[in-house]
Amino acid sequence: MGDQLGRWLLPGMGPLLALALAGGIACGDADDGAIGTIEFRTPTPGAEATTPAGSPNGEATGPVLEIETTEDDPLAFSEDELRAPAATEITVEYTNNSPIPHNIHFFEGSNARAPSIAMTDIATGPNAIERVTFTTPDTPGSYFFHCDVHPVQMQGDLVVE
Repeated sequence: MGDQLGRWLLPGMGPLLALALAGGIACGDADDGAIGTIEFRTPTPGAEATTPAGSPNGEATGPVLEIETTEDDPLAFSEDELRAPAATEITVEYTNNSPIPHNIHFFEGSNARAPSIAMTDIATGPNAIERVTFTTPDTPGSYFFHCDVHPVQMQGDLVVE
């Protein structure tokens, strides 16, 4: 059986091993010609950290909308509709009180195929509080949101007025 396993594994691993040994998997500057590079940045001492709008845990500067997932109903949002004024910076505070990982992700249309507006990080509760600050769309309407981990079970609409 060892021979059979070796014949099955080794041919499939050959191209990957050759690529790794030839340096095809690399980290470095984007100008070095490597494909699939990873850029590592060292923080500048004394530089102030900032959280851009539309990113998790942004600082609240406008209305705060609260939504949660409870321990009693761990695969649902507490609300299936949130309301906010158009073209307004808001903060959504999502509390996951369930032992299951969740987040909340907002889209610029009626479903998840639309461009992303903003999302929280995925976090496991209980008492996992995630915030995201973003500007609502200029056009009044209904904008889809869901949990990226449970997109069928957990969804709703952000109604922009």
